[in-house]
Amino acid sequence: MNVIELLADLQAQYDETTAQASELRNQIEHVTADLTAAEARLADLPNSGRSSLNSRRMKANPHRARRTPPTRPS
Repeated sequence: MNVIELLADLQAQYDETTAQASELRNQIEHVTADLTAAEARLADLPNSGRSSLNSRRMKANPHRARRTPPTRPS
């Protein structure tokens, strides 16, 4: 193998590795976007669950929207 063939082989390996790295970066961007969207949905779950629960309580008993915790005897 002469120097020209060696350089051509190295260039081909470099090009392939560069293409693979670009594809991995693209996949990371998509996964990051999906993760961000999933985190946003998860963050909204407790809030939407509480608000719908309070809304149901209000409809069932409009005079008492929230339950008050029992008081402890002194």
